[in-house]
Amino acid sequence: MTVDRETIEQIAEAAAEKGGRKAASEVLRGLGVDVDNPLDAQADMRHLRRHRETCETVQRHGMRVVITVIVTSAAAAILAFFGFKSGMGR
Repeated sequence: MTVDRETIEQIAEAAAEKGGRKAASEVLRGLGVDVDNPLDAQADMRHLRRHRETCETVQRHGMRVVITVIVTSAAAAILAFFGFKSGMGR
């Protein structure tokens, strides 16, 4: 029995595809993803993305607040020092 090259390639491609699907399914299951319900998995990923983006926004705004407080405190300290110094000079 002889098998031509094209048949061998088709068999190899089918085996690789089946093995790849099985490996991907096992990895996703190991990560806790329900591969039998892809719409729920997509909704979970959307939620995680929104959560991450929200956290990044809060972090950015938090840094702005910290910088504003530092600059304002420094300006208040300088003004208080010069105000105290000019009050002492009278």
